[in-house]
Amino acid sequence: MSFDRLLFEKSYVAELVRHLWISPPSEEDYFPSFRIVSQCTNIRTLGCNVRLLYTAVLNEKMLKHMQCRSLTIIGPDSRRWEGAKCGGVFFHHLTHLRISGDMIPETLQFERLTHLSYMNKNAIATMQAASSVLEDATRYPVLEIVVVTQETSCTGNGTSYARLICPRLILYQHARALPEVETWCDGIRGMTIWDKAKEEVRSVRRR
Repeated sequence: MSFDRLLFEKSYVAELVRHLWISPPSEEDYFPSFRIVSQCTNIRTLGCNVRLLYTAVLNEKMLKHMQCRSLTIIGPDSRRWEGAKCGGVFFHHLTHLRISGDMIPETLQFERLTHLSYMNKNAIATMQAASSVLEDATRYPVLEIVVVTQETSCTGNGTSYARLICPRLILYQHARALPEVETWCDGIRGMTIWDKAKEEVRSVRRR
């Protein structure tokens, strides 16, 4: 990977990286990706799969990615987050968490998390899980909003539709799966998944 080579030749560049999305397309790309994530310790926002998160960030003896506040998890993975050495410390600092799936950690504390978003295909399970999260003031003491995204053919006249289920919960439905990398990039530019969902709720009300 060219960026991996750049970091090898000019290691100081790693300290300048603030936003990082990395998704190795093949097994041979995994170790260069691992090195990139391991070296870029000044990142504020990170998008990666569970394997990279676990090995390059959470399983270190000492947490190095202390500045990371926003995390996007890409794709399903059966690896448990709770067993990682630095998992508790890392998630303690997060304020925004987007999960491309429904694998919400069951035992971790999210003391500073204000924004949560995840994907769920089952409408009933979605509401039950989201309600449980919103009611759990011990694990989520400052949680402000939960956005659940769902791919569905029932989006009214447009390609997306949002419903305010309760003051802190929005069901954000799409005619096609959300392109996670585009959604992440939009967030870096100032229009996060939570902003989009709230804007869609306002748009639906005006229709």
